Amino acid sequence: MPDPTKLIGQNVTLAFRTTHIDRAGKTSSTRIANAEIVQLDPSGAVLLVAGDGIHLQFPSEQLVAAPDRAGYIGGQEIVRDFHNGVEPFSLRWLNGRELKNELSTAQRAGQ
Repeated sequence: MPDPTKLIGQNVTLAFRTTHIDRAGKTSSTRIANAEIVQLDPSGAVLLVAGDGIHLQFPSEQLVAAPDRAGYIGGQEIVRDFHNGVEPFSLRWLNGRELKNELSTAQRAGQ
């Protein structure tokens, strides 16, 4: 987990992946957001402000030091499983390897 006292003002690149599971199979898409950490709340979550002014909240323990630049990376995946009547939506945090892969793919795609 990053040192909370050093988070304010840091840049964060976030990957948000949505995965759908239905009759056609499994498909996913990822959106990348760049933001700045502006506040840390008592629970350990960071408040970020993206370039377009949107506010995001993200758990600080899910941030990873960016491998190729200053700042941090983080990501989450929302899975919509249309076959699961009990739990059709689930959320999970992307690990460091998945984050690097998502960001690399987005960079090649020009996102």
